[in-house]
Order: sequence, then C-alpha cells, then structure tokens
Amino acid sequence: MSGDELADGLPSRRVPRPVAVVLIVVVVGVLIGLKVVQGPTVPVAARPSTTAKPSPSVSAWPAGSVTLLPPLCGGTAAQPACPTATPEGVYESQLTGLNLEHPFTFRLGAGWSSTPVGYSNGFDFAGTPPATGFSLLLSPRPGNGDPGATADAFALASAVSGDPAVTSSPLVRSVLDGSTAWQVDVRLRPGQPTADDCRLAQPCHAIAYQYVSLLQRGRDVAAGAFADHSVRLIFIDLPRQQTALVWIWDTRQLAAVGDVIDSIHFCTTDQGCPTVSNPYGAQPTVTPQP
Repeated sequence: MSGDELADGLPSRRVPRPVAVVLIVVVVGVLIGLKVVQGPTVPVAARPSTTAKPSPSVSAWPAGSVTLLPPLCGGTAAQPACPTATPEGVYESQLTGLNLEHPFTFRLGAGWSSTPVGYSNGFDFAGTPPATGFSLLLSPRPGNGDPGATADAFALASAVSGDPAVTSSPLVRSVLDGSTAWQVDVRLRPGQPTADDCRLAQPCHAIAYQYVSLLQRGRDVAAGAFADHSVRLIFIDLPRQQTALVWIWDTRQLAAVGDVIDSIHFCTTDQGCPTVSNPYGAQPTVTPQP
C-alpha cells in the first residue's frame, strides 16, 4: 500500500519510512553542528581565593591614606619620594603601556613587597614564606603564538591551556574587580626544559610573554610553568581593549595570596584614583609618606 493508507475512511499522512530516517539524520547533524560551533561548555567557578571578597571602591581609600609606588613616585620633582619599605597598608601604582595607563590600588599585608617589572608594565608581589606571591602584568602573549597579536582574556587562556609543554586544568570563568577573567592552572610536562628566567629563584619554562610595543620587544617572560607544582594564570579584560595577567607562582599558596589579589582595584578613567587628579597617572594631588 502507499503512504496514504486509509484510517477510519480518511487518508493517513504517515511519512514513508526511508524519508523519516533521512529527516532524523538531518536533525541530528544540525544539532551536532551547533554544538561544535558553540564550543565546549566552560565551567563557572569562584574567585581563586578561599573566600571571595568584593574589591574596594575608590571611596574606601580617602586621599592621604594611600602610599604612591613607582611609577607614581620618585620620577619627577612634582612626585613624592618613593617609600623605602612597604609596611602593611594601601598602595597605588599603575600598569603602563603605549599611550595608556591603568592606575590601580591594592592592600598589602605585613611582610609583603611590590617590585616593578621592566618598564612598569608589570609588578611582582612577594609575601612570606619564600615563593609565596604573584605577578600582575599588562599585555601578555602566549608563548606559542605571535607576540605582537592582540587577544582577549578567553583567547589567551585558551592558548596557554593548549600549549603542548604543559598539562592544564579546564578553563574557569571568574571575575576580578568587576571585570571578566579566565583562569587556568598549568604544570610542566615531564622532560620539558626549565631554562627560562622567570624572575624567581627557580628556573621555569616560559608559557607567556609580555609585549612592549614601544620598545618592539616581545620576549619578556610574563609567566612560567614548573615541573614540581602547578601555577595559576588569570587573564583579565581591561578597558580600552587591554588585557592583564595575574600569575600565581604556586597554587599551594592560593590562600596566602587571595587577600592581596581580592584588594586590587583598577581605577575608572572618569574617577581616577584617590591620590591622582588625572586618571591617566599625571601629578598626584597629595604626597603621602609611610
């Protein structure tokens, strides 16, 4: 009989079996195609610290209570002298790139110090015991990619996680100071060399670089991986299509570095920081000393 068989005296519109099979195959193919286009589902998790805390607002640091650090001190006659020590307290500095600055404030606990990296496009934050700390750097680039190429936080985290020299955790979406961030933990595969200078006592394998466009340098090490422990990289989308990186040197020290990372606040371009009249890091309005 044909596909229009009678049912209760009325023609039945059943689809012939071969046609139905073809339709099912087409639908399944479309669904698979959509899944491939959308990409894998990325897990959403909390901040890296054990207890997530909101970043401080600018109003939380009244003028005069913030100590200026390089490059906001000691550079010109109009700037205050740089402090010789960094006792517990609130500080202000800025990440500097080509024709742009990102001023930020942060709170250091007892025993912490901040050291500029290169030309103030990054900082190392060291605590106690040794090897406790992290780096905050501007314009990171993946080690296996074009050093001059721009990329957002997700693309950078994806590139690092795909580096064949490391094993990596799944990418995790996070938030740092209200900005989207993507984090990944990586560890060097056995047999990979550790000959790069990552500014730490222990040599590492470079997995991310800084790109200093003004000097046409693209091979300054921004982050590295070790064979005996994991590190965490948190890539952050900043205003003006800029990206920053927080490189936590040892994931076993997450609890120790969490408070300092949580306190980082990038000042908005319309408000600036409490101690700077120009949001792009011009002359300070106060000259606090420790």
